[in-house]
Amino acid sequence: MFTREPGPAEISAPQPPDNPIGDDASHLFRVYAQLVQDGLAEAQLACFLSTAGNLQHSVPEQPELTVIIVVHNRDDLTFQCLWSLSIQDFSSYEVIIVDNASTDRTSVLLKRIDGARVIRNEENLHFIRAANQAAKEARGEFLLFLNNDTKLFPGSVASAVKTIRSSDDIGVVGGRLIFPNGILQEAGGILWNDGTCEGYGRGDNPSLYKYLFQRDVDYCSGAFLLTRKNVFVKTGGFDNDYEPAYYEDVDYCRKLWDSGMRVVYDPGAALLHYEFASATPEEALALQTSHRVIFCRKHPLQGHADPGSGNQLRARNKRKFSHTVLLLEEYTPHPYLGAGYPRTHRILSALLQLGCFVTVHPTRKEEEWREVYRDIPGEVEVLIGRGSLESILEERKNYYGVLIVSRPKNWEAIRNLRCQRPDLFHGMRIIYDTEALASIRDAAAMGLNEQETKDLIQHETELASEADCVVAVSETEKQILLHNGVASVEVLGYAVAANPGERTFAGRHGFLFVGAIHDDATPNADSVLWFMNEIFPILRKELGSEATVTLAGLNHSDRIASIRCEGLLRAGAPDDLTAVYDAARVFVAPTRFGAGIPIKVLDAAAHGVPVVATSLVAKQLGWQDGVELLTGDGPAEFAQQCIRLYQNDSIFYQLRMNALERIHSECAPEQFRVKVNRILHG
Repeated sequence: MFTREPGPAEISAPQPPDNPIGDDASHLFRVYAQLVQDGLAEAQLACFLSTAGNLQHSVPEQPELTVIIVVHNRDDLTFQCLWSLSIQDFSSYEVIIVDNASTDRTSVLLKRIDGARVIRNEENLHFIRAANQAAKEARGEFLLFLNNDTKLFPGSVASAVKTIRSSDDIGVVGGRLIFPNGILQEAGGILWNDGTCEGYGRGDNPSLYKYLFQRDVDYCSGAFLLTRKNVFVKTGGFDNDYEPAYYEDVDYCRKLWDSGMRVVYDPGAALLHYEFASATPEEALALQTSHRVIFCRKHPLQGHADPGSGNQLRARNKRKFSHTVLLLEEYTPHPYLGAGYPRTHRILSALLQLGCFVTVHPTRKEEEWREVYRDIPGEVEVLIGRGSLESILEERKNYYGVLIVSRPKNWEAIRNLRCQRPDLFHGMRIIYDTEALASIRDAAAMGLNEQETKDLIQHETELASEADCVVAVSETEKQILLHNGVASVEVLGYAVAANPGERTFAGRHGFLFVGAIHDDATPNADSVLWFMNEIFPILRKELGSEATVTLAGLNHSDRIASIRCEGLLRAGAPDDLTAVYDAARVFVAPTRFGAGIPIKVLDAAAHGVPVVATSLVAKQLGWQDGVELLTGDGPAEFAQQCIRLYQNDSIFYQLRMNALERIHSECAPEQFRVKVNRILHG
């Protein structure tokens, strides 16, 4: 009688109060969508059965994954499910289908499925016994229990397997369940202290930021439940006390938590779920009510929140965090953006390692979701497509314990909002990370005199004084802040592990510049134009064809894109620059104005590439000419230092060794993490 349905959230969870079309209209819309789905599924199955082709599934000798599908009638939905599985970009799987005495065309359909193993039961064993039956026959390292009334979006299986492989303590991975009408059914499950359950976000837009990051959760629905076979066998599989279905998935996830394993919600595993394909809501509700009593008898629920508390925000994440942190940046902190974003990315990583939950709020630019998590850890919540900052803080009052604000424009916005709505910041430690004193860079770029420069710096530092803690990137900038009246300043530089390439001096060739160029007015754009127009011609004259220069990094400058000359190579902006560093003999940093610390030089030195830079760069780092790098300020002087380093292997090895020692002593990730922790606690 029962095709496996998910846990009790599907019935008992109320619709959100701000549902724009109302509960009744939403219900009617969902019913209508299911009727449309019924007709479409029936028509597609009929067309398939009228053709001569079969549906193909892989049959690897040693599958990584066994997909288990329990069916009792609803041949049309089973076809949809198997079709969506067949087009996944994951091939190392086998399919086991348990036919629980179906009386429709299921037997006809299954004869047209190549590669699937079919177990035919003479009676309906229902979900739990049939699932346990199939698990005993599975050859895969992992088991994926998949409802036959689901349709997988592309990439879902691969995403879930990648997630469960990411850590040995992950025992279950569940997915983002979406109704056929496009409304969210569940983004992980919440278990309350009376044994009732709630699918987080039910009735909401499934594409909102709050449902698009990984979380540890109380349970995930059995409609899509990936687990390790050895763990499933060790725990005895699904508990027969919950036959025919309901609460067995919650019970299994709870047993894993009790054994020290985690249950993880993966938004990348997304699927449409029909819901109540072969059971009425009334029948399901009766089972959920009786099985909740069984579950509560087996599992104490102290520590879980009250279902009436309205505390879904905190309850959505099972993990206990040392701090909840809201991080404001102008852009999502992708390292390839340059301009201090590699450092913010390191801060983000350190916060996660310190056990923090982090929400990132990009204030200037939004991007496609597939790009957001290109290099941002999946457990970070990124507020893309959100409302205003004020509305976020209003919705999440008293949720964040720490606010980290990066860059002057963001800090000015926070100061203004704090003046208008101080209640939104109650109990929050506010940290202003200057990233770099922009006034120093701007003054140099504009050619301001000494007094004008002092006035600009004074204005910027006055803004910073209202923070609980101000973070500078160097000791030099810390002293400027203190001199201008900022009471509490911490120094947080950069974190990078030394990873020098093994190529020798003789095996390396050419010069290298790495840096993101967002427009022609940036320091990096000025550096490249100055080097290419005034320095590189000297190198070509002295070194001939041996003088080549590689430009690597994001480039949005038409002037630089239009440069054409012999010896110029473009590496683009690859995710991994290791091969580019390993090939270069000399790294150039011809920076004529800027602030903060030159991250590009630290990265190059960490990869074992000696550097020629301006004296400004050496001053920013506190490095000495002839010790950790060579310096030159005019075109002729800079070019001669490049030639000197390029032709002398003893200078190459000496600078390389000294720079690596500075990286070890000043940029060690562990040391960086300790400093971040100190800043958090004050």
